[in-house]
Amino acid sequence: MAAEVAEIALTAAALMMRELLVRLEGSAPDTKDRNHRPSADSEAPQ
Repeated sequence: MAAEVAEIALTAAALMMRELLVRLEGSAPDTKDRNHRPSADSEAPQ
């Protein structure tokens, strides 16, 4: 029982930390797109 409660608490804390990081960075999907676009652009000329 205690283990399940601890797991739920840790999961909730991790989700809150992730949400805070996303807000601080702007948004995670945009960061991922920026990382993928240059690689796609660099592959196109080659």
